[in-house]
Amino acid sequence: MQGISVGNRPLILAFVLLTVSGLSAPADEEACSGGELVSRTYHGRFQRVDFGCNELTHSDVRNPEGERERTVEYELVTRHKVPFIRLLDGSGEEWLALYGSRLLFLYDAQEKRRFLIGVNDGTGRSLEAIHFGPDFFSASSFLTEGDITYEAENLGTASLSKPWVEGVEGPGIGEEIRINQAFSRIWISTGYVSARRPELYTMNARPKTLLVVDVDTGEEVRVSLDDTPVIQALPVPGDRRGTRNLRLTIEEVYPGTRWEDTCVNFIIIF
Repeated sequence: MQGISVGNRPLILAFVLLTVSGLSAPADEEACSGGELVSRTYHGRFQRVDFGCNELTHSDVRNPEGERERTVEYELVTRHKVPFIRLLDGSGEEWLALYGSRLLFLYDAQEKRRFLIGVNDGTGRSLEAIHFGPDFFSASSFLTEGDITYEAENLGTASLSKPWVEGVEGPGIGEEIRINQAFSRIWISTGYVSARRPELYTMNARPKTLLVVDVDTGEEVRVSLDDTPVIQALPVPGDRRGTRNLRLTIEEVYPGTRWEDTCVNFIIIF
């Protein structure tokens, strides 16, 4: 057997040190399964959800016998870019979770009903400032398929499988949404969002770039959106509080894998 030359010894020593260092890494340094939700607490009207690294605590104060809590392990997973909270208690229960730094909407993934709207503000007092209203919105077009209309009023419902969809040929470049309601902040959830068929999100187009214009002043800001249905803040041109006449124009989209129709899930007035 050929001997190892003296010149190779530093390399061997370095390899041994790296190997020992890797073996000595703490075994408890595991990635949190909650992703962006970790360390957030969302207060609803009668519920609260506290997200830890790998556990969440769901509190319900409607219980006549006092506040009811359950703490379970969970993980945040995505299917076709749609986020779900999977409870790891053997129940197979999942919640479709549309979240942002300030807001959380939870839906029962089987029944599709919304069961929590929460705010991450420390107290939950700003929950009453969230407004929904079909009359707040209008649009330059909408899609009709048989008896189903995907009209602008859908933007004010925050219901799953009920988006606004533009109704022109192609991906709707140049189509507009109008917001006619006083507000200080607005948030948007894009795409066609469905609990039972999350693939509809990527199969349809989603806005990528919006031109946001204050119709009264002419001030505008161009917004680049991430390709996700999670709740994203929309800047108000000039940061004018009380603005009540806003126009959102589609300038660019993320293309759908099957259809060109561009969808917006909902818009929140705050």
